[in-house]
Amino acid sequence: MEELCEFPQKVSEQRIVNSRAQIAFKLTCPGVKDIYQGCELWNLSMVDPDNRRPVDYQIRQNSLDTQDINIKDIWKNRFNGRVKIWLLQQLLQFRACEETVLEKGDYVPLKVSGKCADEVIAFAKVYEEKWIVMVLRIRARTDLQATYLHLPKDVPVAYKNILTKETGVTGNKIAISKLLKILPVAVLRLGKSTKERNAGILLHITSLPSVYGIGDFGPQARQFADTLKKSYQRYWQILPLNSVSAADGFSPYSSTSSQAGIILLISPQVMIEDGLLALIDLGKYRHQRNKHADFEVAAEIKQRIFEQAWQFYKAHSPELLKQSLELFCMQESYWLNDYALYCLEKIPVKKMKKWTALFDRI
Repeated sequence: MEELCEFPQKVSEQRIVNSRAQIAFKLTCPGVKDIYQGCELWNLSMVDPDNRRPVDYQIRQNSLDTQDINIKDIWKNRFNGRVKIWLLQQLLQFRACEETVLEKGDYVPLKVSGKCADEVIAFAKVYEEKWIVMVLRIRARTDLQATYLHLPKDVPVAYKNILTKETGVTGNKIAISKLLKILPVAVLRLGKSTKERNAGILLHITSLPSVYGIGDFGPQARQFADTLKKSYQRYWQILPLNSVSAADGFSPYSSTSSQAGIILLISPQVMIEDGLLALIDLGKYRHQRNKHADFEVAAEIKQRIFEQAWQFYKAHSPELLKQSLELFCMQESYWLNDYALYCLEKIPVKKMKKWTALFDRI
């Protein structure tokens, strides 16, 4: 009898973890949910659940009416069954808000790696730009150290756990112990903010990190824009992009043209992609990164690259690029011709021959 009485204590913890996982699976998968009346709390009978027995509605109502619910206290007293009815309530309310994602979203299995990878199940439902990520512990072990959830690269970077109300940044690798430190199940909502108020940043393109002296419209800018989007930032204010010169301290507020842009923002990587450069080794043009933008270094490096690009263009003249250049010169002639002449007038005589080729198309 003593051994028989000890047996339920040994298995009850595991059963509680399994029950929570089953509830989470049931309420986040497609289909009609089968929830037996009277089984909202722990059911320890050794028969199939049914709805023919009397239901104590008052105790269930009391479990749901308590204000300022402390999740840690609910889990600490998990053997009284309140944690089950609370989870049902939370997930039913969540399902009502996210029915489209849960019913129509694509199923995406997620990788779990590490010490206790076989004790965790994770998947996502994805619809348009909304992500719902489920992380479920299926064994009662408390130590989930050195176990990680891996997310795709295109997943939004910020998340909210709808059960614990915790928020955080996902990245592509999250510690499971962080997600399941309070409860053995986590339901994360990731996606675009629906609030009317929006946020953004003020940052000039030249402030981005670069090996060419200053930031430009290359891969780093696109990656940064993607990061802003994933972080729910709606606006990126970049300040003026007008042409700059050393004589004016490279300030876009002292530009000599309201039309011309900063040619230093042209990316060497994009020039290769567009066929303006041969597949050259850009390594010889790289400059050691520092904490500050260096326009003088950028001007020197980019000028060498631009001259090589011009020589390549003259020798090969790809038809598509040739047509694009001619169309640009024609459409922008109302300011481009005068600006090119003005730039030539400012160039010292000893450098005139070196620069004249850059404008002979105009």
